Amino acid sequence: MNVGIEQVRQQERETTDLPLSMIYAWQKVLDVPINELLVEATDALVSPILERSQLVRLMKTVLAIRQQARQQSIRRMAQTMCDQLVEIMPELAHIGPWHAVGKRRRLSELGMAAQRHLTEDVFLDRGD
Repeated sequence: MNVGIEQVRQQERETTDLPLSMIYAWQKVLDVPINELLVEATDALVSPILERSQLVRLMKTVLAIRQQARQQSIRRMAQTMCDQLVEIMPELAHIGPWHAVGKRRRLSELGMAAQRHLTEDVFLDRGD
C-alpha cells in the first residue's frame, strides 16, 4: 500500500468516510485486529490488553528469578508461579525471561515493527 502523507492525514480525520477495502488494507499493513481500527479504544478494550501485558511482564520476572536463584526452594517456588501463570494465560508458556543487561537482540527477535519498511515521505512534514 503506497499512501502519501496528505492522504493518511485525511484518512485519520474522524469525519472521513473510509471504504471497507481501505480499512482492511490498513489492517493488513498494521497487522492488528480489525476491531482495533473500527472501534474507539475504551476501558473495555484497553483493560484486557493491559492485563495481558502485565501478565507477560510478571512471567518474565518470575522466569528471571527462577533462572538466577541459587536456592533450590526459590527455584521451585518460581516454577510453581510459572505453572500457575500458564494456567491463567497459556500463551505465557512461550515467554522468556528478561534479557540480561547489555544483551542485544537478533533481528529475528525484533518483531514486525523492525521488519516494516517506510518510504521517506512518512518522515517529511509538509506543514498542513
